[in-house]
Amino acid sequence: MTAFRRGFPLTYFNPSVFNELIFSRVCKNFSKNGNFNENDFAEISSAALLLALKAKNITLKTPTAGATYDFDVLWFENVIEVEVTRAGQKGEWIQRLGQADELARYAHNLNRSFNINLYVTDVLSDETKEEMKSLIYNLKIGDKIEEQGKWLLFSETSYGDPAVLYKVVEDNNRPKWWPKQMINGFSRVGLVAGPNQVEPLPRTMVKFSCPFIGYINRAKKKATKFQGTRNKPYLLVLDVNELGSPFKELERNFDLYFETWKHITAILVHKNYYYMNEIGWEFQLFINPHATIKLDDLTKNLLSEYTERMRAVKQTEDSSRTNFFNLA
Repeated sequence: MTAFRRGFPLTYFNPSVFNELIFSRVCKNFSKNGNFNENDFAEISSAALLLALKAKNITLKTPTAGATYDFDVLWFENVIEVEVTRAGQKGEWIQRLGQADELARYAHNLNRSFNINLYVTDVLSDETKEEMKSLIYNLKIGDKIEEQGKWLLFSETSYGDPAVLYKVVEDNNRPKWWPKQMINGFSRVGLVAGPNQVEPLPRTMVKFSCPFIGYINRAKKKATKFQGTRNKPYLLVLDVNELGSPFKELERNFDLYFETWKHITAILVHKNYYYMNEIGWEFQLFINPHATIKLDDLTKNLLSEYTERMRAVKQTEDSSRTNFFNLA
């Protein structure tokens, strides 16, 4: 699957461009140490996504001694400057994800016949974590235990398709006190159904939150240390492959920043997607209503189709067509 993922974006380019610096740099790095430079690959993948979104032309920028954006893209009337950046994992996120994994696996290994759900906002001390494990151990079907502002633990009857481990749906169980301006993550553990399984299987879900601002530091840096010319629309492309699925949190928080980021016309957020015989991206475009320089009308009308969370995929046996699905 790694080979498919690396090769997939290249299907959108004419082979004549493979001599461009960005492609040769990726190949050179791989041939020397067997690794891809993730920043370079993010630029290639982002450019391929723009082509999938019907961009007519992309012109890669030649690096200079001074800071510059990555490439120009054209849909209809106005050339748009594009800058690509990655939102990388931070130590605090890794710590909280590790805690969620530990608690989810502990609960799963108890082999209970019901679902166990835990919402936790902070990194627990060793003592508090052991107390939490004790609460999980003694949990009975239908129990709900809560410490306001810190955690919520409850159980419920198993439900849903046993062949599906996780499905993106609106979270109606999130407590009202759950903090805002956060990136939300989760760890889900459970058995995958065999061929004859029809009854729902018990699953464990641990959800956690982490301060939002740390995960857009690169995007914020690009926004505040602006590298565009200020005379063309400016699109910031944010690769969020290391952040799970933060689309809703990003949407809520971008609304707070757009008013001061008037030089940014729009932000395109994307992550890799692959399942069975499909490969592509999940993505969403956020258009800044406060932008000083706006998209031309034709481009805005086209890109407005992508302001809900979407999926763009190709079938592995047919790389000639991109299929789009609305995930909202």
